[in-house]
Amino acid sequence: MDSAAVYRTRRRLESRGMVFSRWETKENGPPRRVYELTDGGREHLRDWLEVMMEEVRHGLEGLLGKPGQT
Repeated sequence: MDSAAVYRTRRRLESRGMVFSRWETKENGPPRRVYELTDGGREHLRDWLEVMMEEVRHGLEGLLGKPGQT
C-alpha cells in the first residue's frame, strides 16, 4: 500500500471529524502521532460494517444457492 495514501486518508478522516490525533511522547524514541476514532467515526464504522456484512451475506447466499438471492 502507498504510505502517502495512508497519510492522506488519515488527514481526510481527521478533517471530517471521524478521528482526532495527538502527539505522544515517550522517554525513549521520537514523538509519534496517535489517532483515535471519535464518536462520529465509530458510528460511521458501524454503518459501514453493517453494509459490508450485508454484502457478504448476499454473496454467501448466492454461492450456496439460498432462496431470496438477488
